[in-house]
Amino acid sequence: MARLSLEHFKLLTARSPSLELGTGGTPDITFQEVSDVLAFVSDPCRIYARWHYAMDRDYRQTMSEILMVKVLADDQAREIADHWAPWWHYVELALLMHQRLTDLTKKQKAIEVRKRWWRKGDDRKLRIVQLALDEWDYEIRRAIADWNYRLSIAQADGL
Repeated sequence: MARLSLEHFKLLTARSPSLELGTGGTPDITFQEVSDVLAFVSDPCRIYARWHYAMDRDYRQTMSEILMVKVLADDQAREIADHWAPWWHYVELALLMHQRLTDLTKKQKAIEVRKRWWRKGDDRKLRIVQLALDEWDYEIRRAIADWNYRLSIAQADGL
C-alpha cells in the first residue's frame, strides 16, 4: 500500500486533475482513504484542507469567516485593542499570501490592508492570523503522519 501525502488531497475535488495517464487499475490511494484522514481532524481543518490542498475556491468565504472567528477569540488579538473591522483585511491578506505561497513587500501589504504605511503593529496582526492557518496546516500534516504510522503498523502485523 502507498503512503499518503499532501498531494493526495487533490482527490477531494469533484474532478481531480490527473498528473499522469492511468493504467486502468485501482489507485494506490483512494478518495475514501483521504476522507478517513479528514475524519481525525477538526471541522475548520477539513475546510482548510479542501481550500488549500484540494484548491476548492468555493470554500474561500467560509475560510475567511472561520479564520475571523478564530482570530477574534485569540488572546493575543484581544490584547490589541483594535476595532474588529480592520481584522478582515489581515485575514484576507493572510489567505492571499497562503494561497500564493509567497510573501509580499511592505508596500504590497499596506495596499492590501488599505493603509498608507505598513508598520510593526501590522506585522503583529498578520502573524496572529498566519498562526491560525499554520495550526490547521500542522493538524493536517500530523493526521497524515498518524495515518501513515497506523498503515505501517498494520503492514508489519500482516507480514
